[in-house]
Amino acid sequence: MNTHINIEDHVTPALKTLLKGVSNKRSLHKAMGMGVETLVRTHLRTTKATKRNRLGATSTGFWQKVLASVTVSANESEAVVSIPYRGAALHYYGGTISPVNGARNIAIPARTEAHGKTPRKFKGEQLRFIMFRSGSKALAGRRSGLVYYWLKDQVTIPEDKSVLPTDSDMSDAALQAAANYLAATAYFSRARSLKK
Repeated sequence: MNTHINIEDHVTPALKTLLKGVSNKRSLHKAMGMGVETLVRTHLRTTKATKRNRLGATSTGFWQKVLASVTVSANESEAVVSIPYRGAALHYYGGTISPVNGARNIAIPARTEAHGKTPRKFKGEQLRFIMFRSGSKALAGRRSGLVYYWLKDQVTIPEDKSVLPTDSDMSDAALQAAANYLAATAYFSRARSLKK
């Protein structure tokens, strides 16, 4: 998942004037991208990576891995903040998941003991298939009868724009980083000219 923010429409006239004099646009874009990267990491850390899952089970570390995958790249014309971890874009944009690798169903954990484990790797009691009168399918423990997994033909993940900060917040972070970069560049340019 890449984040593209068009800042041109929001840049103040003074900043536009300063940008014209910048010779190393790659460094400026890198600084702006790093401003957005920091905001995205902080946002993921506070909104997703520290939240308990709905079962209250031990985390699989999904959101921590998403957070760790955030990167920034820059060139003369742009900065791109990417979140390449598999599944991150699915949560942001939403989508439907279907069974793969010959599986007939998707197994959704119903209990904390099953969270983060596939039915094949489940270490609890032996599982058996159950079909309810309603048509719902499940895998339950042979001894206990407890449902450990619900079986679905497909699962739809709803769109969740809260995965990322708002466009406005990311734009503000990029602009602040640009202002800081330009201020630091002007300071060091002045310091160099005073030394001469």
